[in-house]
Amino acid sequence: MAFLHGATATHSGPKSGIKSRSITPYLLLAPGLIWLVTFFIIPILSLASTSTMVRPEGAQVGTYVQELRFQNYVDALLANQDQYIRSFVYAGIATILALAIAYPLASLSLLIMGPVNLCSVIIFWSISSNICSKNTRG
Repeated sequence: MAFLHGATATHSGPKSGIKSRSITPYLLLAPGLIWLVTFFIIPILSLASTSTMVRPEGAQVGTYVQELRFQNYVDALLANQDQYIRSFVYAGIATILALAIAYPLASLSLLIMGPVNLCSVIIFWSISSNICSKNTRG
């Protein structure tokens, strides 16, 4: 039966010591890379380009010229400084409140239920929340 499979004692060919490389992994990556470039890279570059444009004096509304003016970022930050500070304050308050509520509640649950029952509740809760979220999407 060896003659059917072309068995030989040694394989002597141009690729004897070199691993043959397949194009398959690159073909499998292609759809994801195309999606990434189309819906992430190109829009990010477009936004970066638009954000450094300047409206010329006397130009119509919507007419901008690319001048790579990075001062636009500083101007936007200074013009909206109060909103940025307020956002960080609210985020800090929400984080502190979440931690202040979550840790005592978790400790209380552990004392009341015990570690084994608490793990069962957590597992059941995570499974049921996944099932409920799948049912509400339809």
